[in-house]
Amino acid sequence: MKKNVFFLVVLSLFVGGFANAQVKLGANFGLQFPLSINNFVEAKYDMGFGGNITGEYMVTKNIGTGLGFGFYYLGEIKGHYNYIDHCEPCKGCYDKDITMMPVTASGYYYFRKKSFKPYAGVELGVYMMRVSYESVYDAETETHFGFAPVVGAQYDLFKSFGLNVNLKNNFTSGGTCVTSINIGIVYSFGK
Repeated sequence: MKKNVFFLVVLSLFVGGFANAQVKLGANFGLQFPLSINNFVEAKYDMGFGGNITGEYMVTKNIGTGLGFGFYYLGEIKGHYNYIDHCEPCKGCYDKDITMMPVTASGYYYFRKKSFKPYAGVELGVYMMRVSYESVYDAETETHFGFAPVVGAQYDLFKSFGLNVNLKNNFTSGGTCVTSINIGIVYSFGK
């Protein structure tokens, strides 16, 4: 009986503390600019697009932690294998697309508590990369550890709804670096 009472007290404190805290849900969409893609192909990559969804728990008025899931697509302008003789026209040429799906944990620091909130932070996690080839191979999938420094700002339009703009650099242990410029919405609830 004492264990049940103790469990209920601890549970009520936890639920009460969570209910009084602010939680943010967000969705962003943006442009992706590949700076380097680590692979065995010489190619130039087009600007891509993508987005992410996030959940954030405000630990204090200025510090938030959260989770996020993203989807980034990068196209390619015709590539070729390094080991193929370049004198043979079109032999070994193909198109290739890259899809990045980061699953990250994040930490942010908000510099102001007013309606305009500039912030800086970092996202750490796993980046799943899928490489699709037009003619040579079907697809390859790789998983790398990665991180992304982020700077941005949130602007509250209403008490629980606002806009979010940020700039982030995604770096992976595989040598890939993609810069993204994002704009999105944030919904806040709780205290």
